[in-house]
Amino acid sequence: MRGEKNGLKTAQDIALSNGWYIGSPIDDLRGAVEFARLGMAGSIDEILQLIEEETRNNVDNVERRLVSTYENRAWVINQAFDAHRDKKYGLSIPAMLAQADGIHYDILGQHLFTNNKAKHIKSQLPGDPENNPAFNLDALFRLYLRPLEIEKDKSDLRRNTRMESGQYVQSSMNRHGVLHGNDLAYGTEINGLKAIALLDFLQWADVTLLGNDD
Repeated sequence: MRGEKNGLKTAQDIALSNGWYIGSPIDDLRGAVEFARLGMAGSIDEILQLIEEETRNNVDNVERRLVSTYENRAWVINQAFDAHRDKKYGLSIPAMLAQADGIHYDILGQHLFTNNKAKHIKSQLPGDPENNPAFNLDALFRLYLRPLEIEKDKSDLRRNTRMESGQYVQSSMNRHGVLHGNDLAYGTEINGLKAIALLDFLQWADVTLLGNDD
């Protein structure tokens, strides 16, 4: 168990360092085991390839889950996903990032990239946070709450970061640069898939971890 937990944490750290969020794939035990195995092996390329393929293959499923969960946002989500399919990433990505920020605010009353997320998440849960199911999940699943606890956005679309292994990895999009018009290099399929993975993660965390299945 400890090895699998550490493997999943490593896989998640690699994913986050490259701008990827892992959400619904953890619902499949085989997916969790595979991420843990790759994490324990430190297989950066294989982890990123797996997330990319999973996201690309599940675009339609992610859209359906989002529309079902957030009916008031359905029209924006549908248009953003249509733009992605039409390869109009310059239009789809800002719309998706804006919806991700709005969904996060709806869930926790806090914008996506702010400080003290962990404390705020616990304050939003009903009853005693320590006895809330969201904080008593199996250790392998509790790992997936970690991205919501990130203190601030340290990503930069054009900058590479060096992992402890010494390998270079691409870092995430600069969300603020995209939404404020300062970053004009974001319009790629990969960044579109990363935005979709973020939305998928938020919907999955909202329903599966935080229990908001209205």
